[in-house]
Amino acid sequence: MTYKTFTRYSRLYEMHIKEYWSDPVVLERIKKVPKEIDIWMQDHYDEIPNSKRYPIEEVSSGFHQNFTSSIAFMLAHATYEQRKYKNIGSLQLWGVHMMAEEEYGYQRAGCEYWLGILEALGVEVFVGGTGSVLKCTFNYGYDKEWRMLSDLSTRKQQLQVGLTDLHRKLEEVKSHVAQQEGAIKDVDWTIRRIQ
Repeated sequence: MTYKTFTRYSRLYEMHIKEYWSDPVVLERIKKVPKEIDIWMQDHYDEIPNSKRYPIEEVSSGFHQNFTSSIAFMLAHATYEQRKYKNIGSLQLWGVHMMAEEEYGYQRAGCEYWLGILEALGVEVFVGGTGSVLKCTFNYGYDKEWRMLSDLSTRKQQLQVGLTDLHRKLEEVKSHVAQQEGAIKDVDWTIRRIQ
């Protein structure tokens, strides 16, 4: 969670195992974090003076340990602080997509779990941008599945456009293959005449 594009932050979470963050490239990025910024990790590490042990026992007390991503750890920590200090009025989540077909789709459950708890604790939750976090296609038993059907219809149209384009490209390739084969036959005919 330490990228050059970060311009404003008050804490960081590096919840990976030591074998990951001790990689020289990752460790160099972590060491560039200003000393006044807390870096929450699985433990305090002397090589990272501003690292702090993540209080996993306190954070998950009374809840399922539903930690499927770094974001889940962040949200669980916010839940812990809201229960303890009641100091979070609202929370905004940006750039978190977690689409089912993407690499991070399996991480969505933990994120939504902690967002739901935060809402139950009175925190106003806002999810910005596109993605599937806290978005359902229809409310089971209340809504008809028309929204899902609409989404599927749109997806089918997109796939059809892609398939049509692939067929066009395939025909172009077949044409080029036929041209090359014809040129080879022409060269073979010329070689036979010369021999």
